[in-house]
Amino acid sequence: MLILDNKTLLSIAGAGTVTDYYEKVNYFIYSTLQNLMYCSHTAADFNRLHSKKEISRISTISFGSFDAEDEKLLYSLDNITETCYYINIEEEDLNADETVIPKCQQIVRENNARNRETSFAIWRSSEESHLYAKHYTHFIQEV
Repeated sequence: MLILDNKTLLSIAGAGTVTDYYEKVNYFIYSTLQNLMYCSHTAADFNRLHSKKEISRISTISFGSFDAEDEKLLYSLDNITETCYYINIEEEDLNADETVIPKCQQIVRENNARNRETSFAIWRSSEESHLYAKHYTHFIQEV
């Protein structure tokens, strides 16, 4: 089950006018899911993703810039136990930036320190470097 929070989505994507209030949010959801589906069906340039545990059935998504620590959860999920990062690196950086793998490893270390099984994969991108993550838990969430 994927959980998203409308208030969070509106704060990130921005609200439209009265006649198209949710248009930006819907497009943001569409583009996020489309990007994750692309990554799921395309071979990564560097792949260290783990398969989530069967018990981890509650999830949300986060996104952010790869170069800045601005990752935003689309729902404030409690007790995250697993995280898979889908990292899209600008093609020029993929070929020239030697800090990409160490940055990914640092993200994994930070999450492991929070007792989260964490992994990542890297895909080339024609856009600015960014990341998406799927966060999982098996703990029931309070609303």
